[in-house]
Amino acid sequence: MSEGRLSADGKALEVTILGREFRIACPPGQEQELLDAVTYVDNKMRDIRDGAKVMGAERVAIMAALNIAHEHLTTRVAGPLDVSELRRRVGVINTALDEALSEQDKLFKWCSLGASVRATTAVATVQSPAVPYGSESLEPMR
Repeated sequence: MSEGRLSADGKALEVTILGREFRIACPPGQEQELLDAVTYVDNKMRDIRDGAKVMGAERVAIMAALNIAHEHLTTRVAGPLDVSELRRRVGVINTALDEALSEQDKLFKWCSLGASVRATTAVATVQSPAVPYGSESLEPMR
């Protein structure tokens, strides 16, 4: 991440892009966003300079600007973003997930209960004395 210095008047950041220093106006509280943008642009420019052997900072800057514009234009949402529709769809998905998880919880509880009953039965069988089939007596066998 790029580091910048706040100017003496506190209204601008002094940053370095591709080895050159710039003083850029920055509203209070947006310093980190500006530094992130500087880092992104600097990395793009270095990639172009090093990879394509483009000469001259101006040409590198133009190529970087075109690449960044292309990224932006190909990744943006087509048409206006309807936030209320997006929230409605997320709500529908959340409701469906909650219902599915609720059914799954019921299944796991039922399976756990069955395992608990089987384990209790097994313990009771092991601990009870054996009684012969058809025996008139409930006395333990000797």
